[in-house]
Amino acid sequence: MIDIRHQLKQAASDDGVPLRTDVRQLLDRARTDRRRHRTRTVALAVIPTVAVLVAGGLLGTSLLPAEPGRSGQPAGAPSVGSTIQEPTSDPGLPPTAANLTQVLVTADGWTFDGMDNSKQWGGSQIWTNGGQWLEVQWYPASEYDSYLRDRRVDTTERAVDLLGQSGLEFTEKPDIGSSPPGADHPEPSNDARTQASLGTGGMVADGHRVYTILPAVGDYFLMIDAYTTNEAAFDEVVSSLTRVDKPTWEQAIDQGVVTEAEGAAFLAEAKQGVPMPAAVDITVDDLNLPQSPYQARAAFAGPVLCGWAEQYVAGAQHALDILRASRDWPVLQQMRPEGDYAEVVAETIEQLASGTTDKGNPFTPELFDQAVGC
Repeated sequence: MIDIRHQLKQAASDDGVPLRTDVRQLLDRARTDRRRHRTRTVALAVIPTVAVLVAGGLLGTSLLPAEPGRSGQPAGAPSVGSTIQEPTSDPGLPPTAANLTQVLVTADGWTFDGMDNSKQWGGSQIWTNGGQWLEVQWYPASEYDSYLRDRRVDTTERAVDLLGQSGLEFTEKPDIGSSPPGADHPEPSNDARTQASLGTGGMVADGHRVYTILPAVGDYFLMIDAYTTNEAAFDEVVSSLTRVDKPTWEQAIDQGVVTEAEGAAFLAEAKQGVPMPAAVDITVDDLNLPQSPYQARAAFAGPVLCGWAEQYVAGAQHALDILRASRDWPVLQQMRPEGDYAEVVAETIEQLASGTTDKGNPFTPELFDQAVGC
């Protein structure tokens, strides 16, 4: 894992960032390390590339954690009957459609812990600090109103100013932690977070859970979903959020993702030992980079598997043999240490062959698409 604050300081010294779909549910279940948790839905600049370190401080920006607590009343803020709060640290670059997701956590002890990305569904960056976690999530602008409505259930709402935008913050009420996870309560699925923040019954233990929703910019809006030990810890980490330029962001997350620059080499490796069905051509753009390697491999494998499944459904019996042989594809083997995607793929192929689900219901091609991720 990557300690962003240390990395940025070192770089400055050296040189003078209900479930959306069944597909998402599968990838969440398949991921046992560095995966984002699912959230409830009712439907489904200027920081320099690296600032110069002078006299122990970063010139031109505040990348060090701010003092806990936020205050101040910006002009034009939404009114929900409470005083707006403002981070004391520099929010960095103003938000644009191009840089909206280029956000870093710079508080002490927090590390970048993975990312998933999709042009269709949005994505997230995961940051962790022991049992605490924070996700910078982005969703299609069309879902903004539904997320606002959903977050207003069982939370306390207030206006905030964060990352150069006026938005709304929703804090879960204390008694929510004693409720079983389910449709009305999001359940973190990341193993490290689950062990640290959930009790043995699968319920959120003592802690501070806050969602911050910011207005859409371009095609997406941000939601910051954080679980910390207490309010002071939340104030510290959320005040450390800053938006940076693309080179700085990519440098900071490089060890945990496949970058666009690495895409061609990554795709060539993923294709090794994989028979490609006719009319299926996977490009670097289809990998939705930057992306965690696990998710990038799933983005490649899904359309290939679905291409062979389509041929089998159309009557090509040899396609089933190819699908069953996919258990030995290197790209799926590489995913096994991190999650159960390859195992789920194998189970889904057998359901396709038998024509029934594991519950005995008819298995349709649509179920294959949803499970594998076409």
